Amino acid sequence: MVREPTDAELRRERELQGRLHHRTRNDTGCMRPLLTNREAGDLQQRIADMRERVRARDAAERAAWTGTCYDCRDTGIAAGSLMKTCDCACGRALAAERLMAASRTIFADANIPPRCRDFTLDSYPSQEIEAYGKLQDFLSEWDSHKNLILFGSYGTGKTGLLVGALRAICDRYALSGRRVQFTTGADLLDELRHGYEDGTHNVTLRRVKTVALLAIDDLGAEKPSEWVLERLYVIVNARYEAMLPTFITTNYDLDELAGRIGERVFERLIETCKKFEVDGPNLRRRRHG
Repeated sequence: MVREPTDAELRRERELQGRLHHRTRNDTGCMRPLLTNREAGDLQQRIADMRERVRARDAAERAAWTGTCYDCRDTGIAAGSLMKTCDCACGRALAAERLMAASRTIFADANIPPRCRDFTLDSYPSQEIEAYGKLQDFLSEWDSHKNLILFGSYGTGKTGLLVGALRAICDRYALSGRRVQFTTGADLLDELRHGYEDGTHNVTLRRVKTVALLAIDDLGAEKPSEWVLERLYVIVNARYEAMLPTFITTNYDLDELAGRIGERVFERLIETCKKFEVDGPNLRRRRHG
């Protein structure tokens, strides 16, 4: 059986190996080696022997290993790094688990109301409508910049489609550091109004102007006062200039929406936007009927 080098031997070999790469000056100022040729040859041979012992030990351990992956010892973690995953089945499973956890964190921080939190595209109850298929295509081809408008009558499931879309995008944003925020048009404007009183107005405004994806449900329901139009313009224009996407739902058709939020806001939303009419049955009546 091959004897493994002791810690003292390993330290000694490292010290000697280091001496191979150092020189010192003699009395004449010329460089001379610290080791003679014979000493250097002996040291190199000992290093080669030690490396061979290490290779033999590794080969024996690998041959005796009964798990799935010897390199990561079935932990899924790549050798020498706690963050990188191994390129094996365990590593791929761990990477997928990390992505799912990161996606769940982004979604949990998105301010989705409890009533909507369990909505998914797979569980959407009216998948036969045209808007459902178009939204699926939009998400598969989405370039991380285009806006989205879902419009249609009350109760047709626009919010469900929006939350389902956000859940899919959270998967895409996993581990990227990007965030999503959900709000309603009325809640957003109320938060900005109250911010004048408690000093949080600028903080709120900065957040909605810079978040990676802003989703505004039921936009246009608020009365279009001069202040409302001005605040919406500040937010949408900042996101337009930064090429940050904004997803909205509205109960108005597009011409009515333009009148409710102002032409300047509407034009910036519509320029790089996909617009889908959600014209299915009233899901609230179906649920309670």
